[in-house]
Amino acid sequence: MTEDQVIHFCLLGKEPTLAEAIVKAMGPGFEGRYCEELGLSKWGDWADWCDVILLDLRSDGARKNLVAGLRLIDEIHGSVSRPPVIVLCDEDDRDLTMQVIGHGAYDTHTNPPKILELRLILQRAFKMRSAEKELERYRAMARTTGRLHELLGDRKSVV
Repeated sequence: MTEDQVIHFCLLGKEPTLAEAIVKAMGPGFEGRYCEELGLSKWGDWADWCDVILLDLRSDGARKNLVAGLRLIDEIHGSVSRPPVIVLCDEDDRDLTMQVIGHGAYDTHTNPPKILELRLILQRAFKMRSAEKELERYRAMARTTGRLHELLGDRKSVV
C-alpha cells in the first residue's frame, strides 16, 4: 500500500451513529460509506469503489438479522469484485464468529471497535485482496497469451 493510497470501505449495519463515528475516526488513508440496508441493492454503485466491507452484526446492531448477514456474505463472495468482509460482533459471541468465518468473512472485530486494530485489519484485508486481484490478472494474461513463462521474471530466488 502506498502512502497516498486510500482504502475505501463500506459499513453495512443498522446503527448510523456508530458508522459515522467509525468513518470519522479512521482518519487519513481511509474513506467510508454507510448503508443501513443488509443487501446488495446499492452494490452496483459501490462494487468498483469498495475495497473492504465492514458488516455490523453486533447484538445491539443487526444481530437479529444474522441470516440476512450470512446470506450477504455469501452474495458478496459470489460477486465479481469479492471484497473481503470484516464482521463487527460482540466479544463473547463465539458462535457468531465461527458462523461468519465459516461463510467466508475475512476477519471479525469486537465491540466496541478499537480503531487502531480496525485500521490494521482493514489494511491487511486490502493488501490480501490486492494480491488476489494481481494474481487473477496474471492468470487471465497467461490464459489469453499463453506466455506464463514471461511472467516469472529473472529475479534470483529468495529462500
